[in-house]
Amino acid sequence: MKFSMYVLYVVLFSSIAVLTSAYPLDENVDSRIQSLLDALVKRKKSSVQVAKEVPGKVTGRNEGKRQIEILENETVDPDSEDMPLLSSFQVIKHNIKYKPNNLHPEKSKSFKSKQAEILRMTHEQKVERGLEAEESGDERGISKKSLTTLNQLWPKKIVPYKIEDTLEMPEGKELLNKGIEVFNRLTCVMWLPHDKNLEAFVGHKTYVAVMSDNDWCWASDLGRTGKEKQQLSMSGDCLEFSTILHEMFHVMGAEHEQCRSDRDYHVKVKNGANKYNYGKWPTRNSNPYDYESIMHYAEGDSLTVLNEELAFLTHSNDKLSFYDIADITDTYKCAEDCVHPPECINGGFVYSECECYCPYGLTGRFCEQVTSDDCGGIIDLTPGNDYIITSPNFPNNYDVGKECVWLLRQCKQNKTESRQPFNFQTKPVRITMF
Repeated sequence: MKFSMYVLYVVLFSSIAVLTSAYPLDENVDSRIQSLLDALVKRKKSSVQVAKEVPGKVTGRNEGKRQIEILENETVDPDSEDMPLLSSFQVIKHNIKYKPNNLHPEKSKSFKSKQAEILRMTHEQKVERGLEAEESGDERGISKKSLTTLNQLWPKKIVPYKIEDTLEMPEGKELLNKGIEVFNRLTCVMWLPHDKNLEAFVGHKTYVAVMSDNDWCWASDLGRTGKEKQQLSMSGDCLEFSTILHEMFHVMGAEHEQCRSDRDYHVKVKNGANKYNYGKWPTRNSNPYDYESIMHYAEGDSLTVLNEELAFLTHSNDKLSFYDIADITDTYKCAEDCVHPPECINGGFVYSECECYCPYGLTGRFCEQVTSDDCGGIIDLTPGNDYIITSPNFPNNYDVGKECVWLLRQCKQNKTESRQPFNFQTKPVRITMF
């Protein structure tokens, strides 16, 4: 069964930045602005990066507008954890969409580092993708054969590595260790220090030399290539956590998400874009296209998300996504040795711990529960019926910071046999109250 999932964020306090428009504000909007301002001021005071505070009490419509203008003129730190969230907000008034001003995710370290990435491949990998002819160095634009072989995986699900003296310290080592902890904890692929004993165990001498190379970020080749020494470089703007995960995933054999064979249904790549980073390959797509993948480039000059309301997701990929982990689990067969694994539902899958790994917002042994305790719930949708989701304690006020998750399941009856059981497509919806 194939599942499609998304998370909807509705965080009210940040919508202040989009409420101003050509239309006059009414008194109800003014009163909301005051409460939202209070929440925003409280949050801003806790950040050392904010140089000024929002003025106090709104005394009237003009004062409310003035305070909103101050907020609109402030530029959000592109590396702030609030940037992806703010990018997702919009207010619809008179059928016109308004989005926050002064958001520049393209100035973030993550965006810059991926733009500076150099994707390196072996000659064989270039030939498979039509980037080189059979004769080494003879480039061509069109391949005469499709991609028929997978990038070589690491035997025993182990990536041996060695830290070179050129790696920038201490930042490089700290970020590398953080990345290793993520892969070792969430997947069955282990990054382990290279030595003779490990060579004997895995049956080969290949290892990844982690180094710094003139402010460039790159991983030599995709997957294990058979060389004794492969390289992973990180320095300058590349000393950033999401980029480390990205390059480590390349080493494990992952392609860029925007290079998938089905990418044209989801993104548009500019003509003339770097073909190594933006080429379209005949890939094996075992999971839905994933804007949040750590392997997806952010929207920018070379890449446009066809559904503009989902573009913000490409700026929030600072960790392994749900489908990143699913891809590793599937490719490296992380759950093949599990005895009596659980039967996960609602889009969950059995991962390396032989337990269900659930979509964000779901929990339980089988992913059968939502994560919120006293609000939210599971709604099975049926054709012809309307459903209303209300805030906690409606119509009274809700508690600030309350997070609720609803699981929306749409049942589809088998068309060829009406007596067959329903299949469910699940969509966790998370709403945070501010």
